[in-house]
Amino acid sequence: MVNKPKFLPPWIALDSKDSFENELTCEVSNGRLLFGKKVTAIAKREDIDDVLFELIGEDKYAIVHLTWKGATEHSPEYPRTQLFDNWAAIGERVIRDNETYNS
Repeated sequence: MVNKPKFLPPWIALDSKDSFENELTCEVSNGRLLFGKKVTAIAKREDIDDVLFELIGEDKYAIVHLTWKGATEHSPEYPRTQLFDNWAAIGERVIRDNETYNS
């Protein structure tokens, strides 16, 4: 079993996930990468609107930049989504974000 990465600033683990999962559902339209996928929110960046989601049953993860404008603002650019195949890749991203955040 692979150890999940420790969240370093600016990433923080989420206690309350529903608002992030609901917003993702509102923002993701048909044809988008995460449309129709079951997800759970895991963590978010405290400095920007990036949220880490686990794709349930797929062993994949996504960082999504939520706009908080709901379904009325479907843009081809948003919500910006980056897919990760494993926890190691998430760990690398968390470390890189931490280095940038602290510099």
